[in-house]
Amino acid sequence: MEQKLQEIFNHYNKKYRLNLKLILNPFTKIGGCAYFTGMTKTITIHLQRLLTYYHNSPTFRKRIGKIDVNILPIFALLHEFKHAIEHCKDADEYDYKYFSFTGNYHKNPAELEADAFARKELNKWI
Repeated sequence: MEQKLQEIFNHYNKKYRLNLKLILNPFTKIGGCAYFTGMTKTITIHLQRLLTYYHNSPTFRKRIGKIDVNILPIFALLHEFKHAIEHCKDADEYDYKYFSFTGNYHKNPAELEADAFARKELNKWI
């Protein structure tokens, strides 16, 4: 899995001319499996082995279904690359925190865009 993630990372890092670093952390992080840090220009992937995805909302917790543990880190890496691409284009215009604080995470335009990018690119890598 690590080799595949490194291959994907190298492809997009070169394609979009981003000077990013990749950290593959073998430990599980509660609350998410990947994140992009604009200040240090790193994408961190926690290689956790999730078997079930739960959608949280203020009123209920709903089990959506099982996720292939081999696809989740790839999807997460692609998702975070979209954040990195947008941040590197224009960090001032990319107002991620504003949308996160004023609205819902799942309605944040940056998150919706990153998910769409990851879904579109995922089939190339699985």
